[in-house]
Amino acid sequence: MVADERRLKSAVNNLIRENKNRCLVISTHFLGGYLPTRQVKYCFVLRLHPEKLRKRLASRRWSPSKIRENVEAELIGVCQFEAVALLGRKRVHEVDTTGKSSTKVLREVSNLVDGKKQDLGNAGLVDWLETYDLKTWG
Repeated sequence: MVADERRLKSAVNNLIRENKNRCLVISTHFLGGYLPTRQVKYCFVLRLHPEKLRKRLASRRWSPSKIRENVEAELIGVCQFEAVALLGRKRVHEVDTTGKSSTKVLREVSNLVDGKKQDLGNAGLVDWLETYDLKTWG
């Protein structure tokens, strides 16, 4: 699929206008020209150990090439890199979701947003490269 960034930008801007004084959460792996970066306060990049990701995608019967593409992207932190390039390191926070329930991940993110936890802007913290083994993941 190819995203129509013009239409996406218009839809996001409409959402922001309609929800002027409310917090919006946009869940995506696609960051691009559609995002009004000045209005983004936080960006949370959810990370998952590449081996766990490989197993999850295989259980969903993804093709080997698509699994490899996604595992490699997670391994080198493509989403984290793009988020930092777009928003700067201070607004990007990585959350390692490996072995955590969705409730625990939500609580962790909520604590960061509410100021109960002070380590916002930890982009680059998660590093899977030391665990890389092409024979295991390839």
